[in-house]
Amino acid sequence: MDLRIHAAEVPGIYICIYDDDVFVKRIQQLRDDNGLVGNVMISDNPLYPPVVVSGRDNYRLRIVGKVALVMHAV
Repeated sequence: MDLRIHAAEVPGIYICIYDDDVFVKRIQQLRDDNGLVGNVMISDNPLYPPVVVSGRDNYRLRIVGKVALVMHAV
């Protein structure tokens, strides 16, 4: 993981803290004509719906780093 990255400027998998809980989620930015309005935390597990964090709730989401490599067992 790359701990130097603290913003989800490009879609990817990030380590984040949301309401004091740690998550590894795909994060995409939400933008409108005026710029950034929030982020969507997306789970690879379909049992967990996406979480939209925007407006006054943006402070509740902190990006800790970006996943740089995913390894799977063979």
